Amino acid sequence: MGALLPIGSLLGLAQTGAGAWQQYQMMQYQRAQQDHQQRWQIWQQQQADRAAQLQERRITAAEDGDIARMRTAVAETTDQRRQALRRAIARQRARMGASGTGAATGGSGEAILLGLIDDAALAEAGDRRDLKGRIDQITADRHYRRRIGLLDRSHPGPQAPIRPVPGWPSTAIGIGRGVVDGLTPILAQRKG
Repeated sequence: MGALLPIGSLLGLAQTGAGAWQQYQMMQYQRAQQDHQQRWQIWQQQQADRAAQLQERRITAAEDGDIARMRTAVAETTDQRRQALRRAIARQRARMGASGTGAATGGSGEAILLGLIDDAALAEAGDRRDLKGRIDQITADRHYRRRIGLLDRSHPGPQAPIRPVPGWPSTAIGIGRGVVDGLTPILAQRKG
């Protein structure tokens, strides 16, 4: 009978060791799964960041093209307005010369010419102001998109769930039970 006791003890130790080995393997498997999941999430985030950067580059290029077209249109309008002003001045001088009231003779002819020049200058200034306002709006929108993009990247939404620590209570019920178990002796003393 004495020989059976050590064999039983050895079997118990072997079973305990096998259980510990299985638990160790399970923990390693869970860590590998968590690592794989984290790598997958990082890869997905990198892909999303690349897609967002590409989209931002496309939008920026389109906006830059819009700005260039607006500047070109304002420049063409300014050139057309200046040519029209030259023609209007020439016509007015011809009329004044035909009627005998040239620009050199006095204030009324000169006032008419200066009025034409002032009108053209005001229209040109209005076009430049409108262009600046549109460009400023595009630039403000661009800065806003970048700020929002940075915020989105710095606060990426819902985080991964908290993983339970082996050997610790992993649910609110388990934690609650631990707290209640710890407070039970204190509450019993207060009642007494």
